[in-house]
Amino acid sequence: MQLANRLRQKYPAKMRFDQIQEISDTLTLHLRDAGYKFHYAYIPPQKPHEGNITIFIAEIVLSDISVMNDTFYSSDHIQKQFKTLLNEPLYQPRIDRVLHSLKNIGSMNVFAYYSRGSKPNSVRLNLKVSASERWNMSVSFDNYGPVESGGERGLAQFTMNDPLNRFDRLGLGVLQSYGEEKNQYGYLFYQTPIGNLHHELGLYLSNSAFEIGGEFANLELEGEASFEEVSYTNYVYYSQYTKHFFELTYADKANDFSSVFESDDVEPDESTTVTGISWNTQYSGKRSYHRFLGRWNSGDFSLNGYVDSETGDTTVFESDFDYFNLFYQYYRRFTLASTAWALEGELRAQASSNTRLPSFERMSLTGARGIRGFEAGQFSADDAVISSFALHLPRYQFGGGETNKPFSINTQLFVEGATGAQFDLDGNEVNNAQFIGAGAELSVFWQQHLGLTVTYAFPVSSSSDLPIEFKEQPLTFSLTAKW
Repeated sequence: MQLANRLRQKYPAKMRFDQIQEISDTLTLHLRDAGYKFHYAYIPPQKPHEGNITIFIAEIVLSDISVMNDTFYSSDHIQKQFKTLLNEPLYQPRIDRVLHSLKNIGSMNVFAYYSRGSKPNSVRLNLKVSASERWNMSVSFDNYGPVESGGERGLAQFTMNDPLNRFDRLGLGVLQSYGEEKNQYGYLFYQTPIGNLHHELGLYLSNSAFEIGGEFANLELEGEASFEEVSYTNYVYYSQYTKHFFELTYADKANDFSSVFESDDVEPDESTTVTGISWNTQYSGKRSYHRFLGRWNSGDFSLNGYVDSETGDTTVFESDFDYFNLFYQYYRRFTLASTAWALEGELRAQASSNTRLPSFERMSLTGARGIRGFEAGQFSADDAVISSFALHLPRYQFGGGETNKPFSINTQLFVEGATGAQFDLDGNEVNNAQFIGAGAELSVFWQQHLGLTVTYAFPVSSSSDLPIEFKEQPLTFSLTAKW
C-alpha cells in the first residue's frame, strides 16, 4: 500500500489508464523481486469511486508436488519435505531452502521447474531427481603412515546412501599397515536427519591396535586406541553458492599401552572427554571457493604415570583444557574454464593458552597432514600454525573422443610451513619447532574410478629448541580405486 501511494505521487492528478497500469506492473516486479515468484498485481473492471482505483494482488499458491524419480530415494519422502509449503502463497526463498537441503545430501541431484497447478491461481512444483549409486567402495594404498607403526598402508572403505530410507548415510572402513610393526584401524559412522533436513545427528566409532617399532622396538611397545563421538549439525543457511552450518560434538577417547615393563612410567594410559562447538561457512562461486571453520573445544583428561615434582610419587594426573581451532581455505581459477590455472591457499591454527593437551588433540606438523617432505608423526604441537600455498597448472585431458576424455593429469607446485610449541603438564614450554617444505604433486585419473597421486617434497629447513634430528621422506604416493 505504501509503495503504491509513493508511485502514485510520481504522476499528475489526472492519470491515463496506461499510467495506472505502469503502477500495477511496478508492484508486480516488486513482489517478484521480494521472492513471491508468481504473485502479480492487476486492475479488474471497476468504476472509479471518488477518484479511487483499486489494484488487486493475486496470490499464487503451491498446490501440487510432482516427483519424477527413478532413484533409490523415496518419492513420498521427497514430497514430505515440502508439506508445510503446500497450499501456501509461493515464496521462492522457502522453496530454495528445501531444494538446497536436498542437494546437500550429496548423492542426490534435483532439477526443479513449475507448471500450472490443479487449482485456480496455483502452480505445481515439478522435481526431476537423479542420484549416484546407492553404495560405493574404494580401496587405496599409500605410504603416508609413521614408519614406527607401519609406513605403507592399505585402506578399504564402504559407504551406503539411504540405508533406512530416511536420507541417512552409513559408512565403514578398515586400515592395515604393512611391515614388521602392524597397525589395524577400523571405523563406523552413521548420519541421519532429525525432524527435517536442516538438523542432522551423527555417530562415529573407531578403534585401532598398533605396535611401535623403530627406536622403541626393544620396549615391545603396543597399544589400543578407541574413539566415540556424537554430533549434532544445524544447517543454518543454504543458497546456490553459500552454506553456513553449526556443529556440536561430544567425544570420548582413550589410549591403552603395554610394554615389556608393564609400567605406567613407560606406557602412560590416557583418557579424554571433549566437547566442541564449531561454525562452518562455505562459498562456491564460478571461479572461487572459500571455506572457514572456527571451533572451540573444552574437556578434561587423565594421564597415568605422572610423577609428582614434590613427592616423587607416580600418580594419575587429571586436568581440564580448552583450545581453539581455525581453518581457512581459498581456491581461485584464473578463468571460468575448469582446466585453467588456479591458486590455492590454506591456513590451520590451534591455540591452547599454554596448556599441555591430550595426545588426541595435538596438531601433527609433519607428514601428509602437516609439512610434506618429513616423515609423519615426528612432532605434534599444543599451539601450532600451518600454512600452505599452491599453484595448480592447467589440467590436461586426453584419450577417448573429442568431448569425452577419460584420462586427466593434474599438477601443482606448493610451498608450506609450520611452527608449533609443546608444553608440559605444568604449562611450561618444553619445545618449539619450525618446518618449511616445497615440492610438486602429480595426479593421474581415469574417470572417477582410478587415481594415482605422487608427491615429491624436499625439506627446506627444520629446527627445534631440543636437539632433534628430523627424518626426511621426499617421495610419497597414493593409489586409489573406486567403484
